[in-house]
Amino acid sequence: MDNSKRSLLLGMIVVVLTGGQLGFAQERGRIEITPPTNLLLAQDQPLFSLAPDLPAPSDESSMQDADASSPAPLEEWIEGEIPRGEPLVEPDRFFPEHGPLTHYFQRLDSSGTRLWRGHWYTQQAAVAMIRMQPHLKTLSHDLTDGRLNIGTPVSTQDALSTESDSAGANAGVRITIGNIIGRDEKNRDNAIEVTFLGQFDFESGATIGANSAGNLVLGEDFGSHIAGTGSFEVPVFDNADTQSFIYSSDLSSFELNYRIRSRMSRDRVLLQPNGNWVRAANPTRLISLHGGLRYVTINEYFRFDSEGVGSGTGLYEVFTHNDAAGFQLGGGFIEQKGEWNWGVKSTAGALFNAADRQSVVVTVPAEGEAGSRAQDLVGQNLVFLGELTAFASWQIHPHVALKGSYDVLFVTGLAIARDNISLAPAFPDLALRGQLFYHAISLGFEMVW
Repeated sequence: MDNSKRSLLLGMIVVVLTGGQLGFAQERGRIEITPPTNLLLAQDQPLFSLAPDLPAPSDESSMQDADASSPAPLEEWIEGEIPRGEPLVEPDRFFPEHGPLTHYFQRLDSSGTRLWRGHWYTQQAAVAMIRMQPHLKTLSHDLTDGRLNIGTPVSTQDALSTESDSAGANAGVRITIGNIIGRDEKNRDNAIEVTFLGQFDFESGATIGANSAGNLVLGEDFGSHIAGTGSFEVPVFDNADTQSFIYSSDLSSFELNYRIRSRMSRDRVLLQPNGNWVRAANPTRLISLHGGLRYVTINEYFRFDSEGVGSGTGLYEVFTHNDAAGFQLGGGFIEQKGEWNWGVKSTAGALFNAADRQSVVVTVPAEGEAGSRAQDLVGQNLVFLGELTAFASWQIHPHVALKGSYDVLFVTGLAIARDNISLAPAFPDLALRGQLFYHAISLGFEMVW
């Protein structure tokens, strides 16, 4: 290199070293770069800054004042704000001569990514469910004056009916396991999940005893009369001393769904009254859609016992089974408020039902020979299912939330025992018009990993 080039290079170095300097001012989550003080800028040309809302110091002294007055980085996040900031250590690749720089940046991801983040998820809850009784059917009642008022309960004793005080809430479980298979171009989570709802076994029963021996008679919509007389066609169950019934019903449901769920909007940066900038989740309404296959099984059992000194003993049993499978569609919304949310979802399904019924009558009269008869019937029909859920959850950890809900389930087109019982010489036809209504409260958790 000749002497002229060396002189030119040396002069440029001297100008830079004597005429300006490069300085730094750091705030929580921000870096500002101050250009050399002797650099001439065109009019209205802004200074380059990574945080344009911070004033640019004009010299070294103002730089020191700004640095001294800046609040120290907070050790903990302000209560009530999520998500928490975390220290971020940058390598010394930007300014090696100054060594590594430590800045208190907020997390680089958004709450919408932090929440519901993973490949698998599960929802598990304990459920307390009540099965609403179908329209009651009077089974028997007490007559204080024998046969003069057949079919009219003139006793102060309540009639025996399929509606019993012993029916109440029953405990079961709801378990969902899903796999988040990815996000689509609209930033929605796509998942495949299976859900089980079941372990419910509802049971009711009651007993009635005659005020006077032989004064219990069947209800008119349960027993069959001989035309023109007050006698029943199945006499063993007439003029009894004690009669009782047991009514049990179970419920199990299996689902395989494909679910699409939107995600939260980007976080907001808020200025607090104390001058600190904080990061908060952006309240968002999330939309969820699902559809798939559903299988529901509902089995019921009815047993009626009659006993009398003058009439004999009788036993009547009815079993009904419903195996319904088909398609369902549903959707809902979630009002996500950061650490907590609430929402509503609904499901409607059309299922093909394969139903059957077994009936058995055994009679042992006080006089005469014992007898029995039985019948099995099958039938098919279309079942409609509707489900509605209102829920709320609290995010105790980015991957764990506590969840509670109120659920309503309605199913129509079933073979239920109440509609298929009749003490007549011939068994009734298979009835597929039953309606069952359930409502429940559940409490559990949701986990994503």
